[in-house]
Amino acid sequence: MIRGLQYRISRSFTTIEGHRPTIIHKQGLDILHDPWFNKGTAFSMTERDRLELRGLLPPNVRAMNNKLNALWQI
Repeated sequence: MIRGLQYRISRSFTTIEGHRPTIIHKQGLDILHDPWFNKGTAFSMTERDRLELRGLLPPNVRAMNNKLNALWQI
């Protein structure tokens, strides 16, 4: 049990952040509480699975470009 927990904490993932891969040593709520990594609904389904965000965000995926376009229309 401790061995599995230790593996889970030390595991890292690669995600695409601004067109280049980023290694992240956080997952789940830690990512959502960190403004540097939190993309809100712009996380792809693959990123949500790898970073254990599924169920913590709304089910729809909205690309960052769409979010920026909506912001500029206000």
